Amino acid sequence: MFRLCSRVDREVTLEIRAPKESRKKALSLAEFRICLKVTLDIRGFSHPSDVLQTEVGDLILDPDFHGRVYLKGMRLPCSGSGLKQDQFAYNFLHGKVNRDRQILVDRDEEANMVRQILEAAIRKHRIAFLPIYVGLLRNSPDALDVESATHFLQSSTKLLIWQHLLGEAGDEKFFYNEASSAESITSIREVLERHPVKLPESLWTLLRSCSAIRTPEEEQIECFKTAEVCPVPKTSYTQTTHRAFIACIAILLEGRKIEVQVLTVADQWLD
Repeated sequence: MFRLCSRVDREVTLEIRAPKESRKKALSLAEFRICLKVTLDIRGFSHPSDVLQTEVGDLILDPDFHGRVYLKGMRLPCSGSGLKQDQFAYNFLHGKVNRDRQILVDRDEEANMVRQILEAAIRKHRIAFLPIYVGLLRNSPDALDVESATHFLQSSTKLLIWQHLLGEAGDEKFFYNEASSAESITSIREVLERHPVKLPESLWTLLRSCSAIRTPEEEQIECFKTAEVCPVPKTSYTQTTHRAFIACIAILLEGRKIEVQVLTVADQWLD
């Protein structure tokens, strides 16, 4: 039969009262409610409505908690770096804090733990969470959640991000770096015959780090590599163009022979 018993090694008593220098003898109800928000475990006061639990920590999607960081269920009130904040909230299972327990002392350790939680959430809830994470990378590239993504994310996760974007793009869209030149964007429209879609430079760099995304020029070269060799079409235009091309090459090479292959590139004209 279950019964309550004392466990001195596990029990903690918290005393909540007005500061000694205060003239008040007791806290107001509003002040008491604020005190209750230092932990995640009090339902009705500080328990988030949307939490993805993973083996390395909790990802909190409840918008009322965004920007908060917890360590073992207790809030670290000074997390963040100046004007930058996390878009989500996190409950870490371990970490070193400063003397006043206000913040984690190792920023790289914190960024890596965020990465571990996000990747665990993608593995465990891929269909539901991967689109949310990709949206964060695209729309809030300066958020602390993704600030170090290029450095910390595993290659397998970067490829999942690229596969998600490819599924969105289909055969009609082509992604480009927001820092690309106007000529490069024009090439997407007129040469590749696709609709250009801009990506933040941080996301572009992340995808380039695992060689998953191409520039318009690289895409043209790749199309040539995979094109099939075909005979010269027997039309007046193609036969005349072929003879003129061979004649020009012969002059440039001063009589040396060269093999010329004709490629078929579907219905796209590639320079």
